Amino acid sequence: MRSSQYIWRPYHPETLCDLRRFASTIRLQTNFGEATPAQRPKNSFSPLYVTEPASKKGSFWRYMRSARDEAPYIALAVAGVGFYSMATLAIPAGFGQLIDYASKGELPLGTSAQLLGWFTLSGVANFLRLACIGYAGERVIARLRSRLYNGFLAQPTTFFDSSENATGSLLQRLSMDCNVVGSSLTEAVTQGSKNLLQTVGSIGIMLYYSPILTGVICGMVPPLAVFAGFYGRYVRRLQQQMQDALAVKGTVAAERLGNIRTVKAFARESEELKWYEKKVDAVFQISKRMLFYNASYMASLQFVGYGALYCIIWAGSLLVASNNLSPGVLFSFVLYTVYCGIGLMGLTNLATEINKGYGASLRIYDVLEEEELLQKAQDKTKA
Repeated sequence: MRSSQYIWRPYHPETLCDLRRFASTIRLQTNFGEATPAQRPKNSFSPLYVTEPASKKGSFWRYMRSARDEAPYIALAVAGVGFYSMATLAIPAGFGQLIDYASKGELPLGTSAQLLGWFTLSGVANFLRLACIGYAGERVIARLRSRLYNGFLAQPTTFFDSSENATGSLLQRLSMDCNVVGSSLTEAVTQGSKNLLQTVGSIGIMLYYSPILTGVICGMVPPLAVFAGFYGRYVRRLQQQMQDALAVKGTVAAERLGNIRTVKAFARESEELKWYEKKVDAVFQISKRMLFYNASYMASLQFVGYGALYCIIWAGSLLVASNNLSPGVLFSFVLYTVYCGIGLMGLTNLATEINKGYGASLRIYDVLEEEELLQKAQDKTKA
């Protein structure tokens, strides 16, 4: 649905008074079809209802900047990720040395002490990561809820006349949408850095051990990246539909239960139940599609992972048989392959979570942008 490209501008004070007198007769448009909240026309805060073309330019970066006030805690969490990744990348090499020492009948006291130190560092660093990023995430969620509630209070009364801005829909944005946005933002930083370091570090060590086996693994990365990109975009659309459907369901329940006396007075219980079941079924259908595609996605990744592991073990066994690789190095290489697979899967899942958070943020920033426009209009009026 295209919004109007024209704005009414009165040229004389008398004209402005006449327009204000008849402004209440203008019918507000609230049905915009399949458009998302960020794509719908914006309300104007002048005496007349004026629509301006909605723009998504910069909306993703605004979503990413929501966590910038928590930069100190996020920095500590990233530091914890660095130490945690360093420790976890050193552990498989130590396990491989244990196997080589055992095959020679030697006692690996030095390697055992080093592994104990890596275990301790890994635990402490993981605690630092989880504590800092969890605290930062809760602060982001709390701040978003406060700003969004303030945005609701700043809206004109016409904002609440729309069916999409009923009580249930607004409560949905305050609860689930804010939680999805805050958690996806903070987890994206630590999980993204952890999976990236784990993937890059594993590939580097694997190249050091055996470039031939590493080439087999790296050949599977580009198809997975393309597949994950298409899947992430589709999940973002489903997430937006899910949030809208949940909001409609909550709105219907709140309105019906708020007028329960009227429903009972006219004996409309069965009709109301059918109406609510239709809304629940709409949510169920979207959830079913999301579960189906998520299950297919995870099953595909698992199949590719087992195939890669099979190729590594078979080719590595041939190298061990030809004395080009020790059993301990092959064991370490297999562990690094698992690390690399977990890291790649984490990166693809991270893209999915970011798409979910971005889809939910569009519903939040739609209101916050309206609040900013209102504040600018009030400042111009005072000036």
